[in-house]
Amino acid sequence: MTGERTPDAILRRAARLGTAPWPIAETALAVAALDRPAVPLGRYLQELDDMSDRVARCVEQAPEPVSCLARVIGAELGYEGDSVNYDDLQNANLMRVMDRRKGLPVALGILYIHTARAQGWDAEGLAFPGHFLVRITTGPLRSILDPFAGGRDCSAADLRGLLGRTQREAVRLSPEMTAGVCDRDVVLRLLNNIAMRLEATDSTERAGAILERMMVLAPDDERIWARSAVCNAQLGRYQAAIDLITRCLEQGSLSGSARYQLARLREGCRIRLN
Repeated sequence: MTGERTPDAILRRAARLGTAPWPIAETALAVAALDRPAVPLGRYLQELDDMSDRVARCVEQAPEPVSCLARVIGAELGYEGDSVNYDDLQNANLMRVMDRRKGLPVALGILYIHTARAQGWDAEGLAFPGHFLVRITTGPLRSILDPFAGGRDCSAADLRGLLGRTQREAVRLSPEMTAGVCDRDVVLRLLNNIAMRLEATDSTERAGAILERMMVLAPDDERIWARSAVCNAQLGRYQAAIDLITRCLEQGSLSGSARYQLARLREGCRIRLN
């Protein structure tokens, strides 16, 4: 693989784009490849091209073009949500998702976004709570698809049903829940799914590695700095933790309680260094 197509180079290039559109599937594959360095990335990139070509052929015959996403990705290729082993880390690694044809909503959603854009359509992830959804726009028509459910086109009633199933308390559907999010936030959401599962199982070193990738992609996000500081402190990397906490506190936008906890952690790290 040439230097420009290595996983690290792909991530750095995506980070420079900020909130502009990213090559979203390529970036997610680059993240996955960092955990599977012996597996060639090119095969998966070719599969993405093949998927887009299949959708393009379907569109030529379909009265409703957007339905081709569900027909090809969901029905023909068999991509679906893994409702049996939802918390399996493989479900957030796009390489393994493509191998198994199963994954989390956000991982599957990246495939839908990529393939829709390959047709020249507008596609974006949504800020829907607890369940990742995708909006596709073709001319005057807009559809909200649920990648976890095979690309089902969601009505307002479907969205209300999703809210009822994913939220602990009763929440009313609001316009903010269907607001679009940038590609950087989509990829960060994918990585955060991995980091949260690792943090919950005390896999601190692996969680720290994921947070490092998140900081590459979003170098100005203090929330990620703070989480990385905690991981570094737990791993005995006290100076790294101190440096991250100092950056957080100098930035000054975290809440008062968060700043207090970080200041206490920094003091504890300093004591251990002495």
